[in-house]
Amino acid sequence: MPTLPPDTLKKAHDFIQTNCRPLELARFEFLFNHGSSDKVLEELKKFQNPDGGFGHGLEPDSTHPESSPLATTIAFQILEDLKSPDLELIKKAVEYFENTFDKDRHGWFAMDDKVNNYPHAIWWNWDPVKRQTPIDEHWGNPTAEIVGYLFKYRQFLKTLDIDELVNFTINYWVNQTEFKSEHEAYCFIRLHKNLPKELAKKLEPNLIKATQKLVAFDKNKWSQYLPQPLHFTSSPDFFLYNVVKDSINENLDYLISSVTSDGVWLPHWTWYQYDQEWEIQKIVWSGILTIQNLKTLRAYHRID
Repeated sequence: MPTLPPDTLKKAHDFIQTNCRPLELARFEFLFNHGSSDKVLEELKKFQNPDGGFGHGLEPDSTHPESSPLATTIAFQILEDLKSPDLELIKKAVEYFENTFDKDRHGWFAMDDKVNNYPHAIWWNWDPVKRQTPIDEHWGNPTAEIVGYLFKYRQFLKTLDIDELVNFTINYWVNQTEFKSEHEAYCFIRLHKNLPKELAKKLEPNLIKATQKLVAFDKNKWSQYLPQPLHFTSSPDFFLYNVVKDSINENLDYLISSVTSDGVWLPHWTWYQYDQEWEIQKIVWSGILTIQNLKTLRAYHRID
């Protein structure tokens, strides 16, 4: 089986160091060059606002500086890689989630109307009639993911009943009969990883069904913006591996074949608006995607 060319890591490091944000450089150094987790936290804190939430384009498809629940979930995803996360940072972020919980929705909206004031992708357009973005059509994105983080760090909760919220979220998922959003499924995968086994097990039948329904198994479509097998199981240890295992090696081969001569991966999408700003954010995304793909290739022993 092919492995990543041996000079790719150096090329990726050089590209990220030259072109991407200090945050991605710190993450790369930590994950692949024995770098410091403190440096990752130092850079991540630059995206945290006084209200405890994260903004400032941490999620690069939306550049607005104010906090959003969606951007704050990205911060927690980054923290998941660290062995010793900053508990004060997390405590403030948990407080932000509690303060932005929408009782009528029984969850969170991904973004608010302020997103329209700054360059962003078309799917972040906030609709004044629906009072939400297109992403919010699917309740579990990002609510299910947030619930997982709040369960993990429940010691910091002051107002939300996390046990009720977990039960509500599980019941929502087990009663789903249609699966239209891979991003909602990803959020339930992240929830699964933060719940104890007896609760996580309840999510698994529909996670299997969602994976079977949503994954693009046709390798000729992997150059498009579509969910690939590896998007549902970035490690062979995850239970969804058994659902997509027949396509995993082909998907890994594709991943290796699609790395650029600079040692990075480029996004498969565009914003469909704000073209000049997108060209900048596309480079930011290349750093993020490269870190994600290198982590996956390492998990599957495809890096020498």
